[in-house]
Amino acid sequence: PKVTATVNRLAIGETVPDLTILLDMDAGTAFARLAQRGRPTDRMESEPLAFYEAVRNGYLQLAREEPGRFVIFDATLPAESLAAAIRELLLNRFHGFFAR
Repeated sequence: PKVTATVNRLAIGETVPDLTILLDMDAGTAFARLAQRGRPTDRMESEPLAFYEAVRNGYLQLAREEPGRFVIFDATLPAESLAAAIRELLLNRFHGFFAR
């Protein structure tokens, strides 16, 4: 978890987003999806399952520490359902900044 926060700080500095949408799924499921893509994997996609488990756990820990900023969605939902839920969140959170 501390590693995830450190990497985030290196990437974004002192900038902290108002909202972080975390698309969560079991690391094994994510790993299996990568294998089914039928294309060569890049450096990050070639990491072992333990890497994905550590990254997931790190982000879930950050979400527990900052519940007002993180919203977690189940990434195993159908794409249309997931997109609709995220759209609704954005419409509600940012009070009309986004058009319906």
